[in-house]
Amino acid sequence: KFLFSCYCGLRYSDNNTLKKSEIVREPKGLVVDRVTIKSGQRVILPLYLLFNGKGQQIAEKYMNFDSKDDTLFPSINETRTNHHLKKIAEFAQLSYKKLTFHIARHTCASQLAEKVDNPFVIMNILGHRDIETSMIYIQRSHNAAAKNLANVDWSESSSNDKPSSSIDSELMQKVNILEEICDNIGISRCQK
Repeated sequence: KFLFSCYCGLRYSDNNTLKKSEIVREPKGLVVDRVTIKSGQRVILPLYLLFNGKGQQIAEKYMNFDSKDDTLFPSINETRTNHHLKKIAEFAQLSYKKLTFHIARHTCASQLAEKVDNPFVIMNILGHRDIETSMIYIQRSHNAAAKNLANVDWSESSSNDKPSSSIDSELMQKVNILEEICDNIGISRCQK
């Protein structure tokens, strides 16, 4: 369940109650089509496209198991699940000890923000009601990029390759779009 949510971003409640009948087999692959419990938003998740189809691989394994209530995964309460995740973190000697099921959703959102420049895509996949919630992940993604770029030596002697003007132009277009989105949702320049 945890890994499945890492690849599709479903909340615990939606993952735990996901019905096999809410997974549609299309010619290209599996698609989750359901209304989320918390936000009441309809999400359509093409599992075959998200993260190289890793969520689809997990779903395929569970589709053929018999379940009395048509749910994809066996039901385990969230507290027990989080307890198991903490034990796994200890066993794996992870420095991050606060491993909970919700981290799977954040993982999905953060990875999407790294790969997708469109906050509306993230909003639709995660079933957020408003773009401001999705923008949190975009901002974190850009903060991570800024940290990585802070250590780059931009002096001409460090590289003979100079970026082409088309790359510069494309980058500036993306920056302008991001600034426009931030301005539209009320994020000030000092927060950017």
